[in-house]
Amino acid sequence: MCLKARHPKTKHGICLVEHESNLDTTKVTRKGNESKNYGLFQINSKDYCSEGRKGGQCKMKCEDFSNDDISDDIACARMIQKQEGFKYWKGWDRFCRNPQNLPNLGVACHLRSLSAVRSARGFITG
Repeated sequence: MCLKARHPKTKHGICLVEHESNLDTTKVTRKGNESKNYGLFQINSKDYCSEGRKGGQCKMKCEDFSNDDISDDIACARMIQKQEGFKYWKGWDRFCRNPQNLPNLGVACHLRSLSAVRSARGFITG
């Protein structure tokens, strides 16, 4: 992943998941409107997935976004980004839109490496 980390989209994508979930694939956040956000990209159960069964615009079970296989998370996040842009993610405008706020991947890549299953590479550079 770090070889491709110089790509601008990579920095934006890492910033996004850092501020949405703190890179926690198991994160579930209850929202005030009776919905929940799931996983690395904090995908909402109101529109994009259904609890306990496949559904929503991504045709996924919400619980499937809360495991270490993030391929389905990436596919849904791509669809959300194409439909709504990065404005879907509240942390985007505040933390990731300004290039000065992006992570220093020269430092970050030496801290740890993500396995292919946990890597968001497909979303970020795909």
